[in-house]
Amino acid sequence: LFLIYKFNEEVSITGSSEDFDFFTTVGDNLYPHIYESPTEKELDDMMRLFLDREYIKDLPIYPVRGNHDCYFDDMDLEIALRDKYPTWNMENHYYEK
Repeated sequence: LFLIYKFNEEVSITGSSEDFDFFTTVGDNLYPHIYESPTEKELDDMMRLFLDREYIKDLPIYPVRGNHDCYFDDMDLEIALRDKYPTWNMENHYYEK
């Protein structure tokens, strides 16, 4: 997420929502303090990396799960984020063609 944060920081300065149609993550979306049990605050902090930037806050996010995302006690945790954050588009554990 550090790289995404730095990238988004630059985009929020120089880019605009017209420059992008969506975002995708490359996995390992969250590194919680208690590895198996991310807190609500940690999830909110992760989402703020996208939502606090005016130019990208409304763009759809298509996250990909990484190996670190597969250790959570609640395997549906990231899927459930779409209920709270409508731009988060993870409908299942994996994408299928």
